Amino acid sequence: MQYLIDEIARSLASETPRRHALKAVLAALGATFLAQKSNAATAACSPRCSSNQTCCTTGSRPFCVTQGKTCCGNAWADSSHVCCQTGSSPFVAAKGTTCCGNTSADSSHICCQTGSSPFVITQGKTCCGNAFADSGHICCQTGSSAFVATKGKICCGHTVCTPEQKCVNGRCVASNS
Repeated sequence: MQYLIDEIARSLASETPRRHALKAVLAALGATFLAQKSNAATAACSPRCSSNQTCCTTGSRPFCVTQGKTCCGNAWADSSHVCCQTGSSPFVAAKGTTCCGNTSADSSHICCQTGSSPFVITQGKTCCGNAFADSGHICCQTGSSAFVATKGKICCGHTVCTPEQKCVNGRCVASNS
């Protein structure tokens, strides 16, 4: 940096027209900026990465990995893994799985995205808000939020009615049969 400042001062003090001196100064500054920018990722790792490594800056601390690997938060993924970025922080999961919130789902599970945060359940169950319904339950989506109820009940607003009742304007009332 000291060298750059000396060169700028010499250029401005010389008999060169100011327009040419300004062009030279801007070119030098641009070249310095580009050189620093291209080394920024490598410079973040201390000690510096070797020539066959890449500096990962995706996690809480920079680290070096072999080229060809994918940076993923505080870890890295090889060709048999994927980097999931569906949760609060990136994580590595096996290839062929589905990224789901802060975890992953294999082929025997599904990712529910019906609630406030994604979650994993076993195949054959039904996603229902922040929960799930199995074969003995139903998912009620009649109110402002979904909820699980026992099969055979009638969804009604934020509650469920018995089969002997009917739902009228979100309330269970006796059936006149």
